[in-house]
Amino acid sequence: MVNTRISVLIADDSDRKTERVKSVIFESLKDRAGIEVMTTTSVADAMQLLSVHDFDLLVLDLFLPLKPGATADRQGGVRLLTEIQRYARLRPPSYIVGLTAHRELESKYSEYFDSDGW
Repeated sequence: MVNTRISVLIADDSDRKTERVKSVIFESLKDRAGIEVMTTTSVADAMQLLSVHDFDLLVLDLFLPLKPGATADRQGGVRLLTEIQRYARLRPPSYIVGLTAHRELESKYSEYFDSDGW
């Protein structure tokens, strides 16, 4: 067993999808000790968490509300990526995985995940 702590932030406004992602993470990393998973449903809340926690992995819904309780925004996930790059107070995670249920967004935003900046 590897004793490395893994910290994950899931930013998704769908409870069902969040639970599925958590299940996959725990199953994939079951041999690791100390898996910490935090969740958020908006860009604003994700930014707040990224300003005070060091995450190894960010699982990011691309179609994410900008503020809690708001409607999901097509630019939400990309906005969060831009904010992470722009502000030193936000602690960039080691890895970022983008998710979307909207197939038309996959190719449109793949460049944000294929760049050397991540």
